[in-house]
Amino acid sequence: MKFEHFIDFDRYGDTLFAQGKLDEVLDLFLRASEVLPKEDYDSEYFLITSNIASLYRRSGKMDEFYGVVKELIESGYACGNWIIKALFEMERDGVNMLLEKNNLLLERAQEKAKMQYKVCLPSDYKADRKYPVFFVLHGDGADGNIHNFSQYWTQEAFESLGCITVYVQSSQVYCHGGFQWNLDVERAKEDIRKCYSEVSELYSVDSDRMYVGGFSGGAMISVEFAMEDVIPLRGFISLCPGSLIDYFNAEKSVAASRRGVKGVIMEGDLDLEPSVQSILKGFHDTGVECKYVINKGLGHVCPVDLTEKLKEAMMFLFS
Repeated sequence: MKFEHFIDFDRYGDTLFAQGKLDEVLDLFLRASEVLPKEDYDSEYFLITSNIASLYRRSGKMDEFYGVVKELIESGYACGNWIIKALFEMERDGVNMLLEKNNLLLERAQEKAKMQYKVCLPSDYKADRKYPVFFVLHGDGADGNIHNFSQYWTQEAFESLGCITVYVQSSQVYCHGGFQWNLDVERAKEDIRKCYSEVSELYSVDSDRMYVGGFSGGAMISVEFAMEDVIPLRGFISLCPGSLIDYFNAEKSVAASRRGVKGVIMEGDLDLEPSVQSILKGFHDTGVECKYVINKGLGHVCPVDLTEKLKEAMMFLFS
């Protein structure tokens, strides 16, 4: 089986993973150079290889895991938090030296990092009209960047409703090419404020119709941005947020309700987070309208029909 694009390869891997076929997923990623175009394989090498490391670890193949991670770090690729924790647990020669090198790589990457964003305008954009804006936030991890995430949360979902789409990339480094939102929440707030300020100056936006959403870590921080009134938001879409317990405050939720904030939370039924039910009850009790969607047969991934689900979510937020 050949794949024209990395996103198709990655989604196929997600499908196999959801079915519990770890050996098949591992075999797929080990053959990535054979089944992907060379350009895609080269550009996604770190993401592919870190996934191989993860699959080795899940399968209990710790020698193979260590070999892959060692090669990555010695080649200058900074690995993320879960790999660092796994290395800490290993007792073998060379681990401390690897961790030191990895920390240095992360420090150097963080020194260069800054918030970035990409603006996608509706095809009929005119400067004399005001447009709603949707800020799209990537998840935390190796694929946490604009390039990867914009292939899942496509502009089509928001342009169809006349929105300006803004893909925002955090200034907080997670690993080589990957970023995160939740390590430093105050810094995340600074990033979104700066993005909002610059987009508002450069484009004709309707400040009464601002929305935010994201996946995983981006889903978590989206709720915080909306509840905290970091920028003037009217709604959020939170896909696979994991634990939201730290981002709920009854007083802030009441204030958000008075501002007319609405939300949509989506989860896969194979990876339901118990704290989400507590948050939904909290929103109900404090007057925040929040729609809850369960994606059947999925875990912590973006569904294939995400564009249609996002359109439905936006119709709810607009209503």
